[in-house]
Amino acid sequence: MLNFFEKLGFSSNVALLFSIIIYTIFKLCVLAIMPLHRIKE
Repeated sequence: MLNFFEKLGFSSNVALLFSIIIYTIFKLCVLAIMPLHRIKE
């Protein structure tokens, strides 16, 4: 039973890390795209 909770805790840490990475990439993409839209206008 303890092993199950350890796996659950590990997977939640990985999910948290993954979401932070995705958010950072998304933010960088938005920052990269915004100036391009201004140049087109």
